[in-house]
Amino acid sequence: MKPNLYPLTFTPIYKYPIWAGNKIRTVLGKDYPAASCGETWEISTVRDNVSVVDKGELSGRDLVGIIEEYGSLLLGSKVYEKYGTSFPLLIKFISSADDLSIQVHPDDDYATSHGKERGKAEMWYVIDADESSQLISGFREKISRNQYLEAFSNGRLLDILQRVDVERGQCFYLPPGRVHSIGRGILLLEIQQSSDVTYRIYDFDRVDASTGKPRALHVEQALETMNFDDDTPATMSYKTIENEISTMVHCPFFSTDMIYATSRMMINNDGGESFVVLSCVEGTYTLSCDGYSRDFVVGDCVLVPACIDKIEIIPHEGGTKILSSRSV
Repeated sequence: MKPNLYPLTFTPIYKYPIWAGNKIRTVLGKDYPAASCGETWEISTVRDNVSVVDKGELSGRDLVGIIEEYGSLLLGSKVYEKYGTSFPLLIKFISSADDLSIQVHPDDDYATSHGKERGKAEMWYVIDADESSQLISGFREKISRNQYLEAFSNGRLLDILQRVDVERGQCFYLPPGRVHSIGRGILLLEIQQSSDVTYRIYDFDRVDASTGKPRALHVEQALETMNFDDDTPATMSYKTIENEISTMVHCPFFSTDMIYATSRMMINNDGGESFVVLSCVEGTYTLSCDGYSRDFVVGDCVLVPACIDKIEIIPHEGGTKILSSRSV
């Protein structure tokens, strides 16, 4: 292993949108200088939102510079060959006190042809939800473009969208083109392509207090990117088995597994092809590897470099659940 390269954690980047909730503080225990917080970006190289290491010998350095220095040792041979020094994922927590806008994300082809680096596929893992919480994912049934436009023009957009009651532990995959919205009272972990491209379709006629104006909508771009045939069941089924790793999502951009540890588990790092991001969603544990040892709690995310062959998960009393994500 190259000197100084070890599991990396970063100072969170806090976001304060108009729909922000408070579960990032009350559930995850993170603090911020505001009454509420909608998002905390845990690992990011998005422009003007680059993560900075918070502990260890690389403390104070940003992730872009570290990737440029270490290359495939950090990213992995397969990731480096595919993406170069571009970090392909964005990891964040989202807390909502109100409904997010109804929106859609483009695929890579559309995004790059319109001046963006890449599109956005994403997944959600629900950490906490109010009893009445719902979200939107796709259409209730396949529709035509004309049927969509008629519903949109007549104020019936919500009638054609698939609403889902939300419970803790649910997993959702949202490919590019799927119309969606996170409802109020939800705390979730989002794993996505490294992109901040969002096309808002409808924002419930809200006014942004900072500008006194409604937030911008992107109706035409959304029309060009949404999948009218998308009535796929919203939730992803997965298994939670003690001391085993279970696949949650495997898509063309990333894969995420559930690690449910109640006793020590040794994890192999996939032959050095990709980095691993470990996101703790329940309980506490100690991560041990190559002389490194550190405790983690709910809401902690750690980037394990690809050059680290094996990592050991040592759960504390009560066990732990960790989402393990790799680039594909």
